[in-house]
Amino acid sequence: EVNPPDYWNDHFSFGKKASSSKKPTIGKQTKEIIIINAICPLLFAYGATYSKDSLMEKAINLSPNSLNLFLECQYCFWLDKRLGVKRPPPYPYALNAAVDTLLKEEFDAYRKRNEPHPLVTENKIKARLFQNQKLLDEWRDNFRGIRFFDKDLSATLFGAVDDILEFPVEGGSAYGGDGGKLAPLDYKSTGSKVANVYDRFQLQLDTYTFLLEKNGWK
Repeated sequence: EVNPPDYWNDHFSFGKKASSSKKPTIGKQTKEIIIINAICPLLFAYGATYSKDSLMEKAINLSPNSLNLFLECQYCFWLDKRLGVKRPPPYPYALNAAVDTLLKEEFDAYRKRNEPHPLVTENKIKARLFQNQKLLDEWRDNFRGIRFFDKDLSATLFGAVDDILEFPVEGGSAYGGDGGKLAPLDYKSTGSKVANVYDRFQLQLDTYTFLLEKNGWK
């Protein structure tokens, strides 16, 4: 909590005492504005001056949702990143979140047994589930995810994947971690009988693919 000096308990401006007394507080939005407009630039400048990339990376974070927001409404994006004013959140997708959790548990069970998931087999995808569970858990974490800091943009692009597929080397048997290729796998749920691949879904997968490449994966 931030507590202003007692002077501001009965002053709204310098040199003029207010008729009533009230202890001022700083709201959540004001705190976010201070962080975005004062602390983040200072953090980045300090990191750049003393060659501390870890501090620079904390200054600006961009996710697939951020990029999608920019494409939908550049003014909304500016308000979000510059002033900390966010768009009203959509109706909570509790069912979608539950399906997402269940699918991760199901895919992890097949991964642990080193068996192909039926959906991968049925769709004739010549790949296996990513075998490094510990690294996958890190990439799934919303607060860690897979990241890349772009020094030209002074921003960190990050994303939290659902799963990863490993494809073998063409003409060989080695998989992603052994010279093959990786591809992001994202779970989607819908009430429609016909599944649609929306532009924002493709942007999400393209972002994950870019992040994998920037982290040294093919």
